[in-house]
Amino acid sequence: MKIQDIQFKEQNSSLTCYLQDLSAELPQMDQRPAVLIFPGGAYKTCSDREAEPVALAYLSKGYNAFVLRYTVTGHDNSFPAEQVFASAYQEACDSLSYLHEHAEELHIDANEIAVCGFSAGANLAAALGTMSQLKPAALILGYASVDKSINDDLGIKEPCMIDQVTKTTPPSFLFATQGDTVVPSDNTLLFAHALYLHKVPYEIHIFATGDHGLSLAEKFTGQLEPDVRQWFSLNLSFLEHIFSKKQLLWSSADTDSLSINSRLDMLMTNPQAKAVLQKYIPQFIDKITDNPQVNGISLQRISQYANGAISKELLQTIDHELKNISAK
Repeated sequence: MKIQDIQFKEQNSSLTCYLQDLSAELPQMDQRPAVLIFPGGAYKTCSDREAEPVALAYLSKGYNAFVLRYTVTGHDNSFPAEQVFASAYQEACDSLSYLHEHAEELHIDANEIAVCGFSAGANLAAALGTMSQLKPAALILGYASVDKSINDDLGIKEPCMIDQVTKTTPPSFLFATQGDTVVPSDNTLLFAHALYLHKVPYEIHIFATGDHGLSLAEKFTGQLEPDVRQWFSLNLSFLEHIFSKKQLLWSSADTDSLSINSRLDMLMTNPQAKAVLQKYIPQFIDKITDNPQVNGISLQRISQYANGAISKELLQTIDHELKNISAK
C-alpha cells in the first residue's frame, strides 16, 4: 500500500490517498473503483475515526480510498463559520476533479467514484452530489446533517441540501440511527423522500440502536454496535449494483406511465391525473390529501380496502383515462 498527501494550492485542506500496490497476481485490479471520504466533525474538525479507518476498510475490499480533510473552523473558530462551507465545498469539488484528471496514475476508474460522508461530512458529500457540475457515481451518507438546522446550530451559511436534490443526484446509500441525539434521523428520511420524488435510486437503513458518530460501528472506532456495522457490507452490495451497471429499477408505479398502479402522490401531483380522480372518486380526495401516509400506495391497493366502494369496472375506467394521459 502507498499513502500520499496532496495539498491544494492556497487551500487549508489535504487529500490523503490510500493506494493498493499493483501485483501481477491481481491483473484485474489495475483499475479499481474509488471512494472519496469526508469525515464529520460539525465543520469544526475532521474526525479521525471517520477518516483512515474507513479508508482502510474500503481498501481491504478492493477500492482505492481518498480522505479529504477539508477546511474547518477549528474549536477556537479561527476560521469564520460563515465562510467555512464555501471553502470546504470548493475543496470537495477540487478533490473529485483531481481524481478524474489523475485516474490513470491513481489506478482508478473515473466512472466508479463514490463519495462517502459522515454527519457534517455527509452534508458536504450531499452538496457535491446535488450542487456540483461534476458529480460522483454514487453517494454514501452516514447520519447526514442535511436540513436547515446546521445553519442555525453552527452558524454555517449554506443551502438546505434536501432542497438541492434533483433528478441528476447520484444513486444514494443512506444510513442513520433512530436514537441519534445529535442529528435526528428525519434528516435521512427527508433526504430519501426527496430522492424518491425525483426518481433517484436509493437504499436507506434506519437502525434502532446507536448514537451519533458511529463510523464503522466497531470497537476500534469508538462505539461497537453489531447491528449498525452491517451498513458497510450493505453499502458494498449497493455500490456493486451501481458499478456493475445493473439498473436499479423503479416499479411501474414510479415510471412516467400513469395507471391505477401508480403511487397516489404521483397521481395527485399531476393536474390531469388528479382531475380524473376528482371526476370518478371525489369521496376519496379529501382522505388522500389528509392522510399523507397513503401517498406511497397505489389506487389499485387502496381499492382492496375500500369495501367495494371502487368497483372493478370503475377501476378499469380510471385506468384507461390515466393511460391516455401518458400517451398524449
